[in-house]
Amino acid sequence: MLAAVHGAALALVVSGNAGAVEVSLAGRAPVTITTDRVSVSGLSLAPGGKSDAAFVELFKDFRAERVCLTSPVRLPLAGRFIVYIGMESMTASGFTIEAAGLSASRLSMSDAGLDVEANGSETSRPFELTAGSFKASQVTIKPRSYTAATMSAQGFHAGVSRDGNGCS
Repeated sequence: MLAAVHGAALALVVSGNAGAVEVSLAGRAPVTITTDRVSVSGLSLAPGGKSDAAFVELFKDFRAERVCLTSPVRLPLAGRFIVYIGMESMTASGFTIEAAGLSASRLSMSDAGLDVEANGSETSRPFELTAGSFKASQVTIKPRSYTAATMSAQGFHAGVSRDGNGCS
């Protein structure tokens, strides 16, 4: 999936779109997403079913600065490579991630709420954290799966690295 997005995005850049990309995507590739700053006008966070992943739904006005997506690739005879896609800024709508790992620093939330399952029965969502506004710095997400209805990026660049370094 990452290779398909990588190829489609490069075709858009080569067509003269000045580093702007707009796509719809869904996938289940081993990807790590890092970003300097995230700002979301809607957030819903809840444990994901019977897995140990957290289900994160980011929607409405999702914006991120200095985004880097990296994915390891192992080719027979050639060895291990890191495929990377970098963006100076990214916006997305209908963005949903099932995350195996999520970390951030300097968090701020407004209009936050916590809904806890109080009846003690086994449920797939024992709690749900929501926020009207969510901001964070130095965010790292390790998604298991992801979808985005629309995604727009500025300052797009992509490549392959053998030494493990991705976006600069």
